[in-house]
Amino acid sequence: MYFIGDIHGKTKEYFKIIKELPKSIQVGDFGFGFQTMPSDWDSNHKFIRGNHDDPSACNLHPNYLGDYGITDDGIFYVGGGYSIDYKWRQVHNYANPNEQVWWEDEEIAESEFPKILEMYEKEKPEIVVAHDAPEHIQKYLVEGNSDDKRRFINRTCHGLLPAMIEIHKPKIWIFGHYHTDEEIIIDGVRYKCLDELEVFEYDDNQRI
Repeated sequence: MYFIGDIHGKTKEYFKIIKELPKSIQVGDFGFGFQTMPSDWDSNHKFIRGNHDDPSACNLHPNYLGDYGITDDGIFYVGGGYSIDYKWRQVHNYANPNEQVWWEDEEIAESEFPKILEMYEKEKPEIVVAHDAPEHIQKYLVEGNSDDKRRFINRTCHGLLPAMIEIHKPKIWIFGHYHTDEEIIIDGVRYKCLDELEVFEYDDNQRI
């Protein structure tokens, strides 16, 4: 399976990439809501949503995997994320009601967390793909940079995702959100952060 990093509306580049791939999952921040997207494309190429995606627009698209679940390949996915720039985007919404750039439900509702955790515990997947990563990975990625504001506490990075890791440790956790090519192994879990438009291939024969 191939995984593709944040797109941020660079659809021409994305479609050029998937022409060369048999199957892929894009990790969110595709850009839904910021521009008009094609109504569908090759069904072998799916995506989850990030904090720079309109949840309603994603839910209407046939290539959207959903807010959470597990694929036929056994890959557990969970979308959504927190925007550190939500304040100015919220102001933009108020000033431009017909041009929304922030969505209040960018993170999955807490009421869904028990269902997600129950499914996750039942499936115990070896591969997880998400837009964000658990809190300890966020700290690793931003430590040493005093100007980095991505430590803002939120229910996804600091609530749901750490709870998943407490329940079960997959072989690999693939995510985007931080716009950097980074890889780290902690407590036996391989965490792979994808840069924008980065392509990453993973198969079950890879070893950490």
